[in-house]
Amino acid sequence: MTPRANILRGTGVAARNAAKTHCNAGHPLSEARIDPDGARVCRICDLAATHRYRARKRAERAAPAP
Repeated sequence: MTPRANILRGTGVAARNAAKTHCNAGHPLSEARIDPDGARVCRICDLAATHRYRARKRAERAAPAP
């Protein structure tokens, strides 16, 4: 048995995260992207966060300086 298979058979953090099929918002992780650190990121949630960030930055630029 490989070390990876042995870890995934266990009950540790890596095994629990690998067993997840949906993000916290309920979107399927089958369409997730992989971050450089190895974390799976829900594309739908990531896109929504990007839209919120860009809208906030646009509002900050449009607001007059005090």
